[in-house]
Amino acid sequence: MKDIKFIENYSESYVIRTKLNCCSDVTIAFATDWDSKGEILTKNSVKFLNKKWIGIDLKNLELGKERMWKVYKKLLSSFEENRNKNIQGITVNIAGNGVYTLLPKGITQEILDDFVYKLLFEFNTLLNDSITLIRSGGQTGADESGIKAALKLGIPCEVNFPKGWKFRNSEGKDIFNKELFLERFNGYL
Repeated sequence: MKDIKFIENYSESYVIRTKLNCCSDVTIAFATDWDSKGEILTKNSVKFLNKKWIGIDLKNLELGKERMWKVYKKLLSSFEENRNKNIQGITVNIAGNGVYTLLPKGITQEILDDFVYKLLFEFNTLLNDSITLIRSGGQTGADESGIKAALKLGIPCEVNFPKGWKFRNSEGKDIFNKELFLERFNGYL
């Protein structure tokens, strides 16, 4: 079995798992809508915890050198800060819009899965496999893509999600179902 841990929160609220995941060294958020409640909460939680936040605007799905370099520099600075504290590697929270927000912009789950995988592959390679854990809230969209990428790359991952295996589907409807939650990761587990 791959190195994945599913952690069901005591609350059905999305807020609890968001704040827990923001304890990571770096949060990489993938979005087209930066004004959603979730994106605002994530950014504010990261700031409150004095962690690093990196926003990847999905209106542009190109992984150009300049864009990659900006993100890499932030990841590298977290890695160097940890190394100065005798901590090996960095933990990364993958957050962002759900697929229900991205679909009207023409971004499917599969397109995002591919984009996030390529990005994490590049960064983990540049950091000499120093990403030690990837966290996510297990929702559709960016969260789901982050866990799938971690599993493909062999990076340990942790999925923190609301009570009842709650997730929001492609229509924006909240679902409480363990089997449907896990079904999204079939072929990766």
